[in-house]
Amino acid sequence: MLDTQAHVKAQYEKWMYPEPVMDLSQEPPGVRNASDPQQMCWAYWPTAPAYQPELDILVAGCGTNSAARYAYTHPQARVVGIDLSTSSLEHQRYLKQKHQLDNLTLHHLPIQEVASLGKDFDLIDCCGVLHHIPEPVEALSALRSVLRPEGSIFLMLYGKYGRTGVYMLQDLFRTIGLKQDDESLAIIRETLQGVSPDHYVNVYMQGEGESLDFGAGLVDTFIHAYDKGYSVTDCLDLLKDSGFTFQGWKENYFYYPDGQMAKMPQLRERLNDLSDEQLWQAMELIHGRLFQHRFYACRSDRPKETYHLDLASEAFWNYVPVNRMGDAFDVGADTPEGLVIQRNYSPRMTLGKSYAALLRQVDGTKTVRDCINSADMAMSEAKRQVKGREFLTQLWRMGYLHFRNPSQA
Repeated sequence: MLDTQAHVKAQYEKWMYPEPVMDLSQEPPGVRNASDPQQMCWAYWPTAPAYQPELDILVAGCGTNSAARYAYTHPQARVVGIDLSTSSLEHQRYLKQKHQLDNLTLHHLPIQEVASLGKDFDLIDCCGVLHHIPEPVEALSALRSVLRPEGSIFLMLYGKYGRTGVYMLQDLFRTIGLKQDDESLAIIRETLQGVSPDHYVNVYMQGEGESLDFGAGLVDTFIHAYDKGYSVTDCLDLLKDSGFTFQGWKENYFYYPDGQMAKMPQLRERLNDLSDEQLWQAMELIHGRLFQHRFYACRSDRPKETYHLDLASEAFWNYVPVNRMGDAFDVGADTPEGLVIQRNYSPRMTLGKSYAALLRQVDGTKTVRDCINSADMAMSEAKRQVKGREFLTQLWRMGYLHFRNPSQA
């Protein structure tokens, strides 16, 4: 492991990644880290009375930008970034000085030694890191030791199946002895430009692939010192082995059949008999293009009532639906066909007037029961309860809503 860690460190010293941002104020409006606690508040803490901006946040493997971005977008939070790469940390220090980020602290430190900071945290961001560590359970267990009892951790791990084309070319480049140098990058660029359009790598390059002009991105993708892809099962097993409990997926749409299987009714009927874990596994195989898994978890000893929502229970009626914060969908004008809604990572939907009326009741304060009872849905009372519940559950499964549980606050 020590040799691999040294190779990974050397890679990021030379090939800084992600591409450094020179001015955070010039990023497009609304740009946040994927784990942003303001956008994901009700996912992490569904029983919280309100979003708490004074958080202690750890960015484990902060790279070139993410810790500084956290400190910039959350000035009341106390942000700590750790990384193996001194080059990456130097750029973070540049951003700290440029934007006067007094709430940012940086440390040159491997994840396995995070306890030496003597601090604990409300939220840990560990994106794009553990799949580069040969002993991820050790690293994730170290992060658990500094997570507060009711805190959450956000993880991103490479998808095993979605990166099939990447792993094929990694094997090729390993076979011909490519190194992390400019000559090898020229061969990689030539290969990507000349490979068959039907090659699996083109699916990846069209979706998540790095620009051919960004050398560090090509190194990170195709000739990394260590890179392991994860399936849904692998992700869940890693959490369990490290003392964590799964909370949820960043984007439910990819892990539930709603909206994806209109032409596969027989298969969908079979999926209805699966447990959640089996369903997620099945959807990964059906989708085929999950290049990464983004999800959040908590310590296994966290009280279940503080994080678990059961949408099939009677408690559902007292949950409060909340439009996805920060990346809320656009609600268009009424049309003869209904109301059109759209958000990133979720499919465009056209709602009939009854469902449009229900959606307009979702204001982040009304309970499910109140939303349904207040909506003019032009249907019988009994049908409105059934269809309203199905609709709001579907919106959650398609990524349009979070739910909070004020009854446990």
